[in-house]
Amino acid sequence: MKSEVLSEIYMEIIGGAIPALSLLREGIGPEIDEWFRGALAKDAQERPGDAELWASTLAEHLEGVSDTELGWPI
Repeated sequence: MKSEVLSEIYMEIIGGAIPALSLLREGIGPEIDEWFRGALAKDAQERPGDAELWASTLAEHLEGVSDTELGWPI
């Protein structure tokens, strides 16, 4: 976040671009970026229709990502 004022932070979250996870965590491919872009779409019609299926499929994709890399734990 660039802002320090709460209302400005909200605006960054609501209006800002979603950072690609592949840029933040080694081992994450562009297909995961696409999964998150769809899930976080502002238009509800672009989001997955089944959150449970989305999450389980995402978990399968993340199984191959090393958990010894620096970054958030998986």
